[in-house]
Amino acid sequence: MAMRDLWTGHEIKYRVQPCTSTAAGAPDLSSQIFYPSPNKKHTLSFRARSEPAGGKVLGRILPAVTVPAGYGLPPQTNYATASTTLGTNWQTVSTTGILWGYPAPAQYYVTVEFVNQGIPNPCTIFVDDVRLEEGTAIGTNNPIEIGLENTALGGRYKGIPILDVTGGPGPAHLEIYDANFRKIHESEGTVPGQFTMPTDCPYGPLRAVAWLTNGVEAELYFCRLRNDKPNQSLGTHAEQWWYNNQMASEIYGWNRALSPAALFRWAFIEPTDGTWKWEESDVDMVLQSGQTMLGTLYQSRATWANRWYLTMTNATGTFALGDKVVQDSPAAAGYISWIASPQSLTGPALQLTNVTGTFTAGQTLYGISGNALQVSPIYVNSPAIERFARYASETAKHYAGLVDWWEIANEPNLDSSIPKPAGQTYNFYCEMVRQTVALMPATAHLIAGSGVNQTNELGQIWNLLPAETRARIKVLSVHLYEDNSFRAPQFVGLNLGPEIWNTEAGVYQFSAWYGARASWRNNGIPLMGFRDCEDFTKSWNDGIELQAWNIVQTIGGGCPKHFFYDSRCYHHYGDPTGYSAQYTEVDFQDTLKPIGAVNATLAWAIGDGPRAKLSTPSHSEAWRIGDFLFVRALDRNRYSIPLTSETFDIWGNPAPAGIYGSKPSLIKPTDWNAAAQALGEPTLIPDTEPPNIIWCEYPKAGIDPRPVTRIRWLAEDQHYTSRKFYDDIEYRLTLDGVPAAAGGRGSKGNPQPWHTGSFIEVRSPGQHTLTIEARDPAGNTSTSTIKFQRAGDSTPQPAPPKPQSAGTSVSIERKDCKLLLAGVDTISVNGTPLRWPYPVPCSGGLDIEYCAFDGVNRHLSLP
Repeated sequence: MAMRDLWTGHEIKYRVQPCTSTAAGAPDLSSQIFYPSPNKKHTLSFRARSEPAGGKVLGRILPAVTVPAGYGLPPQTNYATASTTLGTNWQTVSTTGILWGYPAPAQYYVTVEFVNQGIPNPCTIFVDDVRLEEGTAIGTNNPIEIGLENTALGGRYKGIPILDVTGGPGPAHLEIYDANFRKIHESEGTVPGQFTMPTDCPYGPLRAVAWLTNGVEAELYFCRLRNDKPNQSLGTHAEQWWYNNQMASEIYGWNRALSPAALFRWAFIEPTDGTWKWEESDVDMVLQSGQTMLGTLYQSRATWANRWYLTMTNATGTFALGDKVVQDSPAAAGYISWIASPQSLTGPALQLTNVTGTFTAGQTLYGISGNALQVSPIYVNSPAIERFARYASETAKHYAGLVDWWEIANEPNLDSSIPKPAGQTYNFYCEMVRQTVALMPATAHLIAGSGVNQTNELGQIWNLLPAETRARIKVLSVHLYEDNSFRAPQFVGLNLGPEIWNTEAGVYQFSAWYGARASWRNNGIPLMGFRDCEDFTKSWNDGIELQAWNIVQTIGGGCPKHFFYDSRCYHHYGDPTGYSAQYTEVDFQDTLKPIGAVNATLAWAIGDGPRAKLSTPSHSEAWRIGDFLFVRALDRNRYSIPLTSETFDIWGNPAPAGIYGSKPSLIKPTDWNAAAQALGEPTLIPDTEPPNIIWCEYPKAGIDPRPVTRIRWLAEDQHYTSRKFYDDIEYRLTLDGVPAAAGGRGSKGNPQPWHTGSFIEVRSPGQHTLTIEARDPAGNTSTSTIKFQRAGDSTPQPAPPKPQSAGTSVSIERKDCKLLLAGVDTISVNGTPLRWPYPVPCSGGLDIEYCAFDGVNRHLSLP
């Protein structure tokens, strides 16, 4: 049975970045997990073309679950097409293989892989008509398709969004949902054409879903940004190439070039001693976007710049560069590459090259004309201090007038290669700073501190630096992610002199944010689909709260600048031409759309003026930044304060006056004294609103031809806006009038009590009716029903490959009043389910029902 156009219903355009042979991996697009008819031949096919000719693709069918060793079952086979060089006309690529049904049920996904070596630059590959179907014949999709495309770069609109509706011809139905998945518009139209959002289109992330009468669907996420210009208080770490910078520069006035682009990383600027390689074009692209660059002089380096380091005392005589120093017991030798001067912040110390043996603390160092007692352990692979200063100054001189803000090193507190002898945690780093500052051009604006996150660390660094070095330092930098941003006022309160900038921040535990994904999600339909409910409404709601508050706390706490660490699509790690991920038509679907929409609101609201934390009850937190009051609840409830001032939600839309919840509200008081008083008089808003059920994925028209119909839903409630709330919504299901269970093996007649499952998979053919009942934490309930029809395949299926022998696949033995099991999934003894350590009566007969790894239920009696 064909899975028609597995993901999108229309062609995908994919821009491939050529890489050198040293680049690891190739970009690919991955499907959801499918449950095909087991133990039957299936064919993966798709059409592709390249502009210009010469792009290369291949397809794969891969098992989602692999068979562990020890079960006597042969491993599933991975099937792949040949690597196909494409022309400018459409051509078909395919492969066929048997999809075995173990472990049950059969679970597979497919990928389309883009070869990124030996291709034109630039290279755009188009993919369409992706099919995984039973049998060996390659079918052809219904040519009447539908697609949704943005008319603004990256789907980020400053004005009223306009969508291109492609495909057809034919009638189509369109629905638009807001950031809370509430339907705000639906209409009928014809394909092809354009759709212009209504003039009251809200700000924030938006979702469009459209389908034709033949069942072909399309989905698109986009957003409307609240700000109209970038904010000079905000920075980013966007990839250093035109598209990404154009996107980021809509919101962020600054761009910190540490990573992913790593334009100024020592290892890339000076790959060998005295050999310089400059990133001219990438720097130009950033400047074209209008952003101000902050260059981080990152100490990550090539191996030639590593040195051995030690501190010493009781020196007599003299040491000279190039001299050999030795120790007798144990034997060690090396050559001096750097000697601490009387002004050095390290105290007496050496850096060595070509070391043999191990220098030992407490032993005497013997030179040609002097000796000393070694104090510290020997530190291997430390950065060559004088070479780092040379690299930093040469870089600043080369880019003078283009890049004039320079951060000296990055996170010395976390860099194990920077020596930290007892009592000298930051002396080595501060010596790097001292020598670097002495060589930097007068036009350079310098930043030190380099990302520490404890106040005592920053104070220690500043106190170590001599006056002539301090005089050149304009900024001290810290890295305050969401669990540390409350410290911003503490750093500012040190009153060290320079401004305190938060040069790296974000919500680091949400790793999915750090990369505009190259692949389609394995567990969602369709392309990059937030139809995987957890993505948008759970993860994003939680992340939005933390991300916005990370900015509010650092800016409100007195840091003039906050740099959001986004878009970790590594550009230069390992290979200057190697990208571990690429961008597709849906660039920044993960990273910069929902989060970018929030940051756009903050860019709109954050301005000059007072910054202060305001007094609130313990369940809330509030900050003043310029003309706006930022306030949120910390306990997942909603509150009302007696203010009639303009109030906005986190997307920048007008909201009821004085209302706030887990997501920050933005209030623009006309009387700040009244606002301060109102914050102390909040009223809890009781939850009387039933949850709103949203059907995120289901066949909306026609007959679903896929082997499995997956239905996804979620329920949201304006009373709560936190991910924690969505995790607490509970459901009950009725399928065709019979209580049903949620999940991948959901079925009628197998009911569950109230639960938090958010999908069901239906395999039986015919017309179906699914009803969901939702209950929120306050006990409010609601119901919603959909009808859908699906095709099916009731052909008897052959048995999967059998184990080599019972002895190598399943073993059940009673010993010491327990069962010793191997190859068993579930087991019941005398009608009672057992779990490890599988206790049983020490004697007497045992009536055993068990399910082996192959999914077959079996019976066994033990005397």
